[in-house]
Amino acid sequence: MTSINLKEVIGVDAPCNSCIHYITWETRDKKTCSAFPEGIPDIIWFGKNPHTKPYPGDKGIRFEKYR
Repeated sequence: MTSINLKEVIGVDAPCNSCIHYITWETRDKKTCSAFPEGIPDIIWFGKNPHTKPYPGDKGIRFEKYR
């Protein structure tokens, strides 16, 4: 499977890429994380919601910056 660099494709980088809970596209066929194993909602993926507060279905898991 080929890795997709979102920043190169649409000029932005998804905030999810810097979260410790993100699961890379190399291991799945869609954008997923521990909070959203069935797929990260577009509103979070495209940065319109920073996911620092509860979001429906997130299982209590929030954005945590990868260090």
